[in-house]
Amino acid sequence: MAAESGKIDPMHQFEVTPLGGGFNLGGHEVVFTNSALWMVIAAIALGIFMWGGMRRQLVPGRWQAAVEGFTGFISSMMMANIGTEGRKYTPYVFSLFMFILFCNLLGMLPLGVLGLHPFTVTSHIAITGVLALISFAIVLVVGFWRHGLHFFSLFVPHGTPLPMIPIIAPIEFVSSWSARSASACVSSSR
Repeated sequence: MAAESGKIDPMHQFEVTPLGGGFNLGGHEVVFTNSALWMVIAAIALGIFMWGGMRRQLVPGRWQAAVEGFTGFISSMMMANIGTEGRKYTPYVFSLFMFILFCNLLGMLPLGVLGLHPFTVTSHIAITGVLALISFAIVLVVGFWRHGLHFFSLFVPHGTPLPMIPIIAPIEFVSSWSARSASACVSSSR
């Protein structure tokens, strides 16, 4: 490791290392890694946070107030950006936001002084890329479900001249994809 050479290597904390034996699935070896471990830890911490704050007390305690604060924040953000129709997507956005938040918070814990280096799973493009792909796929599925083929007209600004549509539509599609991907990556890097 880093101590063997006498130098401190800050990059070794970003290495994905296997933690145990794996198994073969369809010709591919599946191994439990430190990245998977920290995702499980984040999911468990998030579950404990939510479970502890789900008490339905008339006068909420600090824990319940914290959970209600996050829930209210996401709900109001969804109402401001999507409207009342967006309420049904609040659980997904809330889960995504809180999972990314907990992964980032766990990655900042100063456990290195104890010899345990936390792993920030959102520092890897594979994690943020998969979260962005899932989110973009949901947008596409809901868009086609609600608008049918008219969904493509959302990528053509009103008043675009007919000869410009083959040029503008792909640009709008890519910018829509990159905006969603960038927002997922930005939120995961905070």
